[in-house]
Amino acid sequence: MEKETIKVELEDKGKISIQMYYKMKYIKNNLDKNYEIKKRGDRIILKNNREKEIISEEYLREKIMQKCKKKMDRLRGLR
Repeated sequence: MEKETIKVELEDKGKISIQMYYKMKYIKNNLDKNYEIKKRGDRIILKNNREKEIISEEYLREKIMQKCKKKMDRLRGLR
């Protein structure tokens, strides 16, 4: 499989939401696991040689919010 470089341009390069960061990290982690990723409407399709997973944007958003909440709880515990 040929590697492809994707360039992302941000209007305000210094500010990316934590939710967007985790969404990008989730996608990158699946790409690193050789998943093919497609988006159809509000569904995200993750597919590799052995399995196929279909998740909704809402599911991913909830998963990311849980991760953000855990991170914030950990940070509050450090204070």
